[in-house]
Amino acid sequence: MGSEVAITGYFDSSEGESGRITLAGYLASPDTWAAFDRTWDEVPRIFSPPSQYLHMVDAMALRNEFARANGWSGILVDALLRQLLHRCFLPFALDVPDGPSLLKLYCTIERDEWLRACAGAPNLKNYGRAGVCARFIAGVAVHRLPQAEGEPEGFRSGYLELVFDQGEPFKRQVELACQRAARCAPGQRGPLSLVSVIREANMRQTPGLQAADYLAWLVNRWQESQSQVSWWLSFKSSPGLAFELTAEFLIEWQSSALDIRTVRLPSR
Repeated sequence: MGSEVAITGYFDSSEGESGRITLAGYLASPDTWAAFDRTWDEVPRIFSPPSQYLHMVDAMALRNEFARANGWSGILVDALLRQLLHRCFLPFALDVPDGPSLLKLYCTIERDEWLRACAGAPNLKNYGRAGVCARFIAGVAVHRLPQAEGEPEGFRSGYLELVFDQGEPFKRQVELACQRAARCAPGQRGPLSLVSVIREANMRQTPGLQAADYLAWLVNRWQESQSQVSWWLSFKSSPGLAFELTAEFLIEWQSSALDIRTVRLPSR
């Protein structure tokens, strides 16, 4: 794999209490991830008590690794999250000649929007919200690959590696989409044919997946509670691509054979 991988993406999902589903993660070169991982591993260990990994549900509920019995509190968790923001996310998201070195990417689908979309395009039910999010994110991620030298605009070179947490259902959805793309005739395979590796990793041992968990949790919970946390506003404004897939977009996307190249991307 090594030199063949141009971009690696780590992704995680979250479902809010209101029925919103989110798939979120980060894209970067392997070199950027190596530097990010070193910094991420350092931050939780400077705290007393130290933490071996970040899992947002546990951290916010003060349980397991972050239990009060271990010495953690809401104030200490907030300090950890702010440290990760200022030492990991913001520095690695600084603009570089070809764009942000660490790119934030997420999409959400509200339950009500999904039901409206399925009423207008019943075939969407065959994919499910998870499947649509997976295909959408993978397609957008592929477009971050570099332009192929000597080829018409839009042709990509290199390969994309996507990494999911163990047991993450989105992984299977992406695999199915990529398998279908690979079976198409040359010239009709689309961007998903450039996804070279789809694998699982242990979130507790993988900073990229912990970062994706951080993002997915915050996107869903902050939007639902509208909690005014100063560090989240800085985090939210960092470079990235955020998409909310409305009913109108989903209907148009379905009618275009789920090809993101033929419809205008919704952004916010």
